Amino acid sequence: MYDMVTTMLHDIKKFCEPRATSPSCAELETLMLDWLAKAMNLPKDFLHEGVGPGCGVILGSCSEGTLMTLLSAKSNALKTLSLKYPDVSEYELASKLVAYTSEYSHSSVERACLLRFTQLHKIPVDKNVSMRGDNLQRAITEDRNAGKIPFYVGDILLTN
Repeated sequence: MYDMVTTMLHDIKKFCEPRATSPSCAELETLMLDWLAKAMNLPKDFLHEGVGPGCGVILGSCSEGTLMTLLSAKSNALKTLSLKYPDVSEYELASKLVAYTSEYSHSSVERACLLRFTQLHKIPVDKNVSMRGDNLQRAITEDRNAGKIPFYVGDILLTN
């Protein structure tokens, strides 16, 4: 099934990419994601046609997906912080944000942070190459004590 979906998405991307702003491509993407959600037996909240707002977009790579999640998280964090601290500049707030990942995660997390000028704290892994909650909590506590603002955890393990 993975090969079938990957091939289909690649063909759709070839068709839609030159016309990325086309409403028909957006509609096709919506239909494809609804089809995929149904194929995976996801709750109706994941469907555009259901009670929820739907979810997902079709991206070309893991790196794109990682960057999009970081951008979204950073934007949401800055909106929230700007309301909480109206007298502090957005630049100053952004300089305090810190993201987390394991020391063995996919390089796309580090690249996304570099592209968005975001501090990245790499969390050590255990003997099973797992990022442990206690190590993450320790890093978050240390960063908060240093005046940093945690906002994102991205841990992607992939092979090409």
